[in-house]
Amino acid sequence: MAEDICPYVFCPKCKSSNSWVRYKAKDVVRERDGEVMWKGWQCKYCGEIALEPTGIIKSGVNEKV
Repeated sequence: MAEDICPYVFCPKCKSSNSWVRYKAKDVVRERDGEVMWKGWQCKYCGEIALEPTGIIKSGVNEKV
């Protein structure tokens, strides 16, 4: 799936390349509607966690509450 292609190449902790796998338990989800704001990724070698901003964050749209 295109949405599960990690934008990160190297792990900053262990220096492994292409070692990232989706880790949905670390996703940052908007409480109001359950939409994923940040995708969680984990290095399969050392366990380092990284967050990727989704389109909601990248677009810079600010909603009025």
